[in-house]
Amino acid sequence: MNDTNNTPAVAAVCAALAAPPFALRSGEKPRAHQAARQAIGQRCPTCGDRLTASSARWARIVPLVHLPPLGIGDTDRIVLCTGCVARRGAGDLLVLRPPAELLERRAALLHQAQHHLTSRLSRAAILRVLDARIAHPRTALVAAHDAATGDVVLGWSALSGDPDTLAGFLVRLRFQSGARAVHASDSMSVWRLPSSVSLSAMWMLIEHGALIRCVGTQPPAIDDDWRACWPLRVDSIARQLDRRDPETGWAIGAPGPVLSVMPDSIRRRDAKRAASAARDRAASVTDARQRAASSDPLVRFAAMGDLLDLGVLPGAVGANA
Repeated sequence: MNDTNNTPAVAAVCAALAAPPFALRSGEKPRAHQAARQAIGQRCPTCGDRLTASSARWARIVPLVHLPPLGIGDTDRIVLCTGCVARRGAGDLLVLRPPAELLERRAALLHQAQHHLTSRLSRAAILRVLDARIAHPRTALVAAHDAATGDVVLGWSALSGDPDTLAGFLVRLRFQSGARAVHASDSMSVWRLPSSVSLSAMWMLIEHGALIRCVGTQPPAIDDDWRACWPLRVDSIARQLDRRDPETGWAIGAPGPVLSVMPDSIRRRDAKRAASAARDRAASVTDARQRAASSDPLVRFAAMGDLLDLGVLPGAVGANA
């Protein structure tokens, strides 16, 4: 077996996926809530079928695995028929195409839940970004940074979300990001993302509704790329604005405008950054050449040092002077 399949990062992800809330406890089965009896005779809010004593089941508007660590009691409960519960499985309520009233309750719950950072710094703009994320089915994933290779190990369990959404993630990760399978079973799926594309892949998942829990070693911070803070999750707009890790106090620099995570956009953005750096260097070389032609020997000496730092040979200056 490949050594990269037996790293601490892989072990940490597999252990997290084998424990609640990503897996049921031994012998545990989903149970109907007694209060569902009160809905007998009413209509199922998603399909309209009449609820009976045998079909009425209490269900969460948002699965608990998608809401850590929000303590909301029974405020997120609804009564569905057994058919809708089965069709939904472990997925988001969006799978059932619910009516507007349930969509509003779902949005209200998710606005209180944890979210990853946004690249906006105003309350209204943050809400727009969060609304765009929760328009997608919510999923719960687990990831770990592999300190030895710089890769990211990513996984999900059968309780992480609906199969169609997870299958869509899998296609994107394999064919757009070059993800490689590390572990696959009926209960979990674990993949390795190359370090060169891991940030783009993680934020693609986040912007499509994923809530990612980081286990094991934290990835290193990157001063000029706020996306490296993907493990950080905050549970309020105030903390989105503060951009500070509540556990470590680590302040995160103010980001620029919203950055696309699509490959073509990334290539265009990198090309623009390279062009901007080239212009800045050319301007610095021009300034140093002008100072190198000064009659003041101290100014000339400082300019020669600047040109050497920029990779320009002093002889080239003399030839142009």
